[in-house]
Amino acid sequence: MIDLLCNQPHLRLSDEFLKMVLWTMKECGTPNVPTFARLKASQAAFLEASNIKTEAHLSTFGNRFFQNNPATLFAMVS
Repeated sequence: MIDLLCNQPHLRLSDEFLKMVLWTMKECGTPNVPTFARLKASQAAFLEASNIKTEAHLSTFGNRFFQNNPATLFAMVS
């Protein structure tokens, strides 16, 4: 659930805010709350294992944007 919260496209959470969320969960007695370092390590491991490649693009107006390769995403579903 925390990983989902961290990866919302239009909601960029700072590391300090995320640390506060983890601390609050621990204070509320939530079992198995990961440390911040463990959460980041798990996210990096998942990204590497999923083989999702984010590609940089340049629009005709000169705007730079990033997009995940759709073929890779569809391959994960099947």
